Amino acid sequence: MNNSTAGSPPALQPHGLVNTHLLQWFDTLPKDGIDLRGILAAVERLIILRALRESDGVMRKAASLLGISRSDMSYKIRKHKLRRHTKIGRMRRP
Repeated sequence: MNNSTAGSPPALQPHGLVNTHLLQWFDTLPKDGIDLRGILAAVERLIILRALRESDGVMRKAASLLGISRSDMSYKIRKHKLRRHTKIGRMRRP
């Protein structure tokens, strides 16, 4: 599977996503630091949930949306203790 983002819209390319959405929250880091692992896990979980919702719970399609293999998607679903048919509400766009 090709994980290239060359054809992705700019906001969905990793550098575009970081520049436009994530870094706006971190002009400066708090003096007591951040929980990077926790933040990354939460972001990963939300993105997986979004992909599952947009693929009607079809794991192969959700994996394709994320540019990962079906086995990687299965692992991530277990890792985050999700079910393929987990329902989430509409996410607001920034």
